Amino acid sequence: MPQPTMKYITTVILLLCLFSAFAQKKPSANPDSIKLRSLQKLVDQFKYKSPAKATAYAQQGLALAVKTNNKLAIGKFYGFLGDISSGQQKFAEAIAYYRRDLNLAREQYDSVRMINAYVGTGLVYQNQADFLSSMRSLFSALSISESMKKRPRSDLIYVNIASVFLNENNSAKAIEYINKALKMGNTGYIAKAKAYELYGVINQNTQKFPEAKSWFTKALKIYQHTKDSIGQATMYCQLAASYGSSYPEDTASIHYCFLARSIWDKIYPLNFYSVMNQFNIAANYWDLTGTIDTLKGIKNRKALKAAMVAKADSAFNNTLMYSRKALNKTFTIMTLDSLASVQAYEGKYKNALQNIRSLEKLKDSIYSQKDKNKISDIESDREIALRNKQLEINKLQIANEHKQTIFLTVGLILLLLIASLIFSQSRQRKKANTSLSALNSQLTTANVQLDKANKIKIKFLGILNHDLRGPVAGYLNFIRLQRDDPDMLAPHAAERFAARSEKVAENLLEKMEDLLLWSKDQMENFTPQPAHVAVKELFEYIARSMVTATGINVNFSQPDGMQLLTDENYLKTIMHNLTGNAQKALKNTPNAAIEWKAWEKDGITYFSVTDNGPGATQQQFAPLYNKEAPIGIKSGLGLHIVRDMAHAINCKVTAVTNPGQGVSIMLEFENMAR
Repeated sequence: MPQPTMKYITTVILLLCLFSAFAQKKPSANPDSIKLRSLQKLVDQFKYKSPAKATAYAQQGLALAVKTNNKLAIGKFYGFLGDISSGQQKFAEAIAYYRRDLNLAREQYDSVRMINAYVGTGLVYQNQADFLSSMRSLFSALSISESMKKRPRSDLIYVNIASVFLNENNSAKAIEYINKALKMGNTGYIAKAKAYELYGVINQNTQKFPEAKSWFTKALKIYQHTKDSIGQATMYCQLAASYGSSYPEDTASIHYCFLARSIWDKIYPLNFYSVMNQFNIAANYWDLTGTIDTLKGIKNRKALKAAMVAKADSAFNNTLMYSRKALNKTFTIMTLDSLASVQAYEGKYKNALQNIRSLEKLKDSIYSQKDKNKISDIESDREIALRNKQLEINKLQIANEHKQTIFLTVGLILLLLIASLIFSQSRQRKKANTSLSALNSQLTTANVQLDKANKIKIKFLGILNHDLRGPVAGYLNFIRLQRDDPDMLAPHAAERFAARSEKVAENLLEKMEDLLLWSKDQMENFTPQPAHVAVKELFEYIARSMVTATGINVNFSQPDGMQLLTDENYLKTIMHNLTGNAQKALKNTPNAAIEWKAWEKDGITYFSVTDNGPGATQQQFAPLYNKEAPIGIKSGLGLHIVRDMAHAINCKVTAVTNPGQGVSIMLEFENMAR
């Protein structure tokens, strides 16, 4: 009794769904360009749904591209036709199209299309079980991809290389490249699904069927999510091979086989996985012959078993026809092996022996140790080339670093020179700024002094107006009286008035000399010049100025030898103004009197001038405290001058007035040396 045939597949070739990712140019108003883009979209749309339609659109697009001499479009349509031909197992045509696309891509320096062409060629060689040529094409694609910044298609290239190693029964290398694909940060969904499929095949080959089913199911979910019908059909084939040959698992296997066939028969009946699915169906029939023996209660068991053997024989022959037509050497070998077992069971020993000889011959042509060594050599050569390239890169880096060191040294020296120049200029600029600042300070001081000088001029004019107005007016009245009525005065009275006028004139002259000297002193010195002044001399100065004041009793009171540290001219002006104001207030007052006092208390010197006139209001003394107080034409600048000069010599002025009792003004002096 024959043993049931194992349905899982020990070798598998991946059919990768390559999509062209060509750089798109901006839309053009040219109708031919628009039509070419539309045809490209149609080819992409039907490439895996209806190969016949896709081929027609691709041929139409190629003809238009040749007519318009659009080399970029020509290359793209060659790539499309290569993908379609590869799916239809028309390997010679596919290789020819890929090579044409590759040559045009080289001329146009289109690295991505070159990668696609090499990968497509590598897949064709895999389908033909020419693993040596497949590996050469795939490593050519990998070299180009690794030379680019974003390493396009590297994930797909890695899983294809892993598939080649798996077909050569080198699972360790296959796992190495699968992991490389999955560790990339931009792994695409196709490469991820194919990596899961390869993990499933590795577990399937070691009879770990639950693990294999888990990996295949993960891949199937990805294809279902992306609505990839070819990917789904592929996973149905793999799942079918992952179930056992006994009931009820064999029914699940058959279920997946028919799911896969419903897709493959519509698009690519000669596809690698379509042939694999045909083999799985035949294997299921052959396995059912063993299942019939284990089931109880079956009538006509022998006839039923014979019918199932005949079905298996027919199905394996059908699979052999498809695999040879598709040039699929892998499944040709597997089918010959299974068919020989069926024929031996049927007693067709001659046919079985012939099939065994055919498969041995075919196996020798595919799985030779020589080719395995060459495949290993290709990877070794690539690794050596990569190491040599890295050595060259290291040499260039060392040379560049040496140049950079020289440039940095020269740059540092230049930087130090520039820094020195900048520092020197900064110091010179700082010195210039310091000098300029000093000059600006001097200019500011000069402006302040000039402003003070202008103010002093104004004060000086006010003083002249205030101090000279009274004496001049009195003298003018006397002159007019003599002119208008000379006989009005008796001779002795006239002599007395003449003498008094002479005295007034002399006094006026003395005041003018004092003012002239004071003004001259102030023009030279803009600030008060403190000196020790005898209080007695100050009072004597006031007494001389009051010589013409008739009917006014003037008294002075001060300690003997009392002195004051202040500006003599400033204080004389203040005292003269205050005395003049008191004299005016006493004009119609009987027994008029003015008293000047000076005393010291607690280290502070005090002066006061008091009259017994009619008094005044505080509003009249506002100029002593408020700079904004108005200036009257008739009243002059008296109190304003007193306020400003008192402030200049640190003198505090306080006025106390009692209506009907007179006015008392006190001067409080702080030491000017403080």
